[in-house]
Amino acid sequence: MNPNNPYTPYGAPPAPGGYPGGPMMMAPGPLVPGVITERNSAIVVLLSIVTCGIYAFYWLYKTTDELKNATNDAQLNPALDLVVSILTCGLWGMLVTYRNAQKVHQAILPYSPQHKDQSQPVLILGIASLVAGLTGRVAVYLTQEELNMLGRAANEQRR
Repeated sequence: MNPNNPYTPYGAPPAPGGYPGGPMMMAPGPLVPGVITERNSAIVVLLSIVTCGIYAFYWLYKTTDELKNATNDAQLNPALDLVVSILTCGLWGMLVTYRNAQKVHQAILPYSPQHKDQSQPVLILGIASLVAGLTGRVAVYLTQEELNMLGRAANEQRR
């Protein structure tokens, strides 16, 4: 077939992801330093357990808000995530934690190309928490560790 013929029924195969430029993912911009609060992950888990999950809702709101401000991601809506998480008895919170872990991974890759994506283990632990409740706290621990790493990367960027 003639590649110059506009009536050629076949074109070049699509790039990986199905779009001409590849998958439709927004490239992360520069991080805003000093926005993400570094927290002791074990204390976050302990407070979540001692307060029967109330602190987990607070943590979810605060960390999503910090992630939104650090990455300038207008798609993140911590207030809506909090309300829907409460209305769904925490089920939405598992998905928000998973999404936030993905966003942290995307944001930290330019600073640490060897960074391992923890979003899948976070999702699996969140789902497992439906059967064994404490595994959800491990997902929170992993996500907080990722957020701490992102906060350190943002602060080092300032130097």
